[in-house]
Amino acid sequence: MVVSHLRIPSIGVDEEVRSGISSSVINRGVAHWAGTSAPGGTGNVVLAGHRTTYSRPFADLDRLEVGDLVYLEDGDGFEVMYRVSDTFIVTPEDIWISYDLGKPMVTMFACHPKGSASQRIVVQAELVAGRRVA
Repeated sequence: MVVSHLRIPSIGVDEEVRSGISSSVINRGVAHWAGTSAPGGTGNVVLAGHRTTYSRPFADLDRLEVGDLVYLEDGDGFEVMYRVSDTFIVTPEDIWISYDLGKPMVTMFACHPKGSASQRIVVQAELVAGRRVA
């Protein structure tokens, strides 16, 4: 099920986001990790994607730099803007990257290095502009 849309202009990403991180979902594109904040929500929205197989939505995740913009649609189709704040490498067991840190952010991850599943590249982006609710 499509739950959002992700755009990252600096690396040419323009992809639907589907719910769940099973292989069948990730193989179709960007996947939203169930149990993390909803796209556009107040917590940590965690997204996974392949780098070298299937549709390869995160092929160039390693090219993102601090300050690059990431756009994610909320449940109403409103585009929320985030700014890349950090990039780092973890092991596949480091599920702490999915934890809610009490602030609106997006965490994107994929296998690293390209062609290997030995590590994960993680890019985090913090909310810059969202919908103001009265």
